[in-house]
Amino acid sequence: ISGVVYVYPDRDVYLPGDTVLATVVSQLEGPLAVNAPGLVSTLDVVTGTQAFSFTLPFDLNAGSYQITYDLADYRNVASFEVQAVQANIVHADLIRSGLEAGARLAIETNQPLPDATMAWEIQDPQGGTLGAWQLALDLPINSSDVELPQHTFATSWAGTHRLAYTLRWQGRDMASGMLAFDV
Repeated sequence: ISGVVYVYPDRDVYLPGDTVLATVVSQLEGPLAVNAPGLVSTLDVVTGTQAFSFTLPFDLNAGSYQITYDLADYRNVASFEVQAVQANIVHADLIRSGLEAGARLAIETNQPLPDATMAWEIQDPQGGTLGAWQLALDLPINSSDVELPQHTFATSWAGTHRLAYTLRWQGRDMASGMLAFDV
């Protein structure tokens, strides 16, 4: 080791909610400032090797993350990946007839989403809710086409209305969007 201090996570890839076990290898003693998703801490390190752990937040998105650390002005980072569930609404079409509105959505996921829920509502030009509905879904991995059935709504407003939708899974908003239309 040619540097003064290094931190190594125990793996390269984690899931949200996993515990990261990190090893510190140091040629100095003193306070080690550490920042990572779910961790802001100062550790007392000694010369040699020691370990610490932290838990990644459950709502962490997929992507590259870092453990940043600083000991006596020696700064460095240790990188790792998080493979989280991803869902995207890649296409949305409005289905409308008079004062009835629904939608067709194309959804892509990187893993199955059993017991998901699609919630949607129709909003007036002021943002008021004119009706709200939910649809239970079991989404397979990859692509799915979902139809939000048309529902009748009443409005006293002229102008741009919206059909707003949100895909939820395990208490988390996975994807959302809206379609605008004039009345």
